[in-house]
Amino acid sequence: MILQIFCVHDTKAEVYRTPFFMKTRGEAIRAFKDLANDKNTAIAKHPGDYRLCHIGEFDDEYCTLVYAERITGLGFGSDYLDLPSGAIPLGIVKEG
Repeated sequence: MILQIFCVHDTKAEVYRTPFFMKTRGEAIRAFKDLANDKNTAIAKHPGDYRLCHIGEFDDEYCTLVYAERITGLGFGSDYLDLPSGAIPLGIVKEG
């Protein structure tokens, strides 16, 4: 199975957090949206400081990891605040 690789860029600390894997970009967007709206997370406390990024793909059958030619930003935490269910921020193109 091909898994997508994402990470969160902390723009104030100038670091990328530990990468994580999801089946689809939609799953990662939903998880990031949940974090941005959960007042107990650092992302919710400083939503303009954190940006979701897609960085590549991992094939768990052949153990291959392919980094994207360039990092794709999928919006800042502030872009995801109080969006209706199923909505994504303007400028973020849905897959498929």
